[in-house]
This record gives sequence, C-alpha cells and structure tokens, in this order.
Amino acid sequence: MLRVRSFSHSSGRELRLCGDCARWLADLARETAVGAAEGLVAAPRPYGVLVFDDQCALCRAIPCGDPWVAEVVTWLRAGPSWRGPTLCRPCALWLLALARDGRTAQGSAARRAEDEYGAWLQPHLPPLALSLLVEDAEARRLVREVAQRIPAAAEAEPVPLVVREIPPSGTAELPPADGPAPELWLVPARAAARLPELLHEGVADWRTLPVTPQQVVGGIELAVREWCGRSSWVRPLALRLVDTAAVTEPFVVFEAPPGTELETVWLLRRFARGQDALGALPDGRIALLPRGGGQAAPAVAERLGYLLDVRASVVHGACDGPRLDVRG
Repeated sequence: MLRVRSFSHSSGRELRLCGDCARWLADLARETAVGAAEGLVAAPRPYGVLVFDDQCALCRAIPCGDPWVAEVVTWLRAGPSWRGPTLCRPCALWLLALARDGRTAQGSAARRAEDEYGAWLQPHLPPLALSLLVEDAEARRLVREVAQRIPAAAEAEPVPLVVREIPPSGTAELPPADGPAPELWLVPARAAARLPELLHEGVADWRTLPVTPQQVVGGIELAVREWCGRSSWVRPLALRLVDTAAVTEPFVVFEAPPGTELETVWLLRRFARGQDALGALPDGRIALLPRGGGQAAPAVAERLGYLLDVRASVVHGACDGPRLDVRG
C-alpha cells in the first residue's frame, strides 16, 4: 500500500500495491533521494544538501506550503518497508502518479500517444534556430535531443526560439517583450511564484522542471506556430486567456481551492500530457484543452482530478454546455 498525505491531515490518498510493486516503489524513492534513479523520464533530482528536517527528501527543496509524507507498506514479516521523510507536494504526487500508473515506469505499459521515444506523434515544423539559456544539464541535453528529432522541412527558413530556465531567486536577465525570438521557459517549482511578475508577451509558453520530452515537443510546437499570439497573459494564473467561443472540442475545467491557484497550475503543467494546452477562463478557473478531442477529455479529467484532488469537469463546447463532473 502507498499512503500519501500532508502533515496537517492524518488521512490522505491510498493505493493498494502488490508486494513487488511496493518494494519497487520504495527502492525507487531511495534511489531518487540520492540521485541514483535511472531510466525514468522527468524524475525529481536532488539539488544541494539535506540540512533541515523540513526539506524535501527527494529534490531537497524546502516546501512552500504544508509538507507531505509518503509511506510504502508491504506488510511482510518486517512490517512497513519504507517510512518516507518529508516531501514537497510535487514529489509526493510524483510518487502517487508512478504508483497509480507504475507499469509505465517499469516498461510494461505506456500511455496512449506517449509511447517510447520514436513512436510518439510528432509535428512537422520548420527548422529551429535554437538558443539555450538553461543551467540544468539534463534539461539542456533533453531539449537538444528533442529539437533534433522533430521532423523539419529542409528548404524552410529556420525559426528562432529561445529556451530559458527561470531561476528560483535573483535577477532574471530577460529581454524586452518585443525581442527578436519567442521564448519557451522552463520553471522549477521554487520559481513558480515569480511567473506573474516576470511573464511578458515575448514568452510563448512555459513548462516545468523536471520536464518530459513530450512536454518539450508541445512547447516548441506552440511557440513556432505562434498560437500564443491569440490572447494575453492572465498573470495571477500564469496562463493565457482561452477564447471558449473558438473551442469546438470538449475540454477540461479545473477548480483550484482558493489560494492554491498558481500551485495547481504548476502541478497541472508538471503532470499533464505533453501536448495538451492549458489556459485561463474569464471566471478564473483553469482550462485544459486535450489533444485527441472528446475521447481524451474524460480520461484526462479523471487522472488529473484524482492526482491533484481537485474538481475536474469535462465541458462540451462553451462553458455553459453540458458537463461531466469528476471528483479527484
């Protein structure tokens, strides 16, 4: 069994696991905590050293909100096999996501349209004139690899694109909004609170750190095709405004608890499928426009609603149309 809860709540989320999967998850958590986990896409990576009791044991950040804890219980003769120390919410939910869809991590299953590298659906784009301003070595390597694998028309003019990592603190040396190239930002959880003040119209979109290859593909496609030019930023949510009148396919609406809106947006970016788009609705709620249309929307709502424990509604057409509520 996996039990994930915040310190302020004695109850939490529980998933039943077989003994093999429980041991696998406990071992994975231990390896991740020391930076030794291999073969996983977008796993947390430890930065710095553990000094304080309230640091996250996996990424070593100090949680901004209520700390979390995870317990993996196998109920063998020795009792609980792993009692997790303090975690931040993103890392706790990462473990929960793996436990709920652990076959993907173990290589025995994959989500539709997010199969092994080389089997994904890939957009055809013009060549990229890529500028990387990314300190994270793994993210820098990943962006280069993804950009090289996207099919490009050789005769087309290269399109400039800047991929920039946003630091958690300090001065961010950002170009003017009318700079020569659109930007795709990579934002760690510790820097999420800076987004409302830093975002400008020259930013096509942003993705989280850690980031998956599919999320990089989705961000590059959006920036190159200039979909970002359709609306302005809603700064409190760090999302662009969605024109619901122009949306013809079903989409998913999330209602974040008051005071957690920006954190919910970052977590949705972290755990959403790579090429699904996020935006802000005029009433302050969060919209996710899934690739795959009506067939994908209910599954996306169910998975993310459960993972983040927020209300997710599938909306058919305009916001006042019929909907299917899915409580996470």
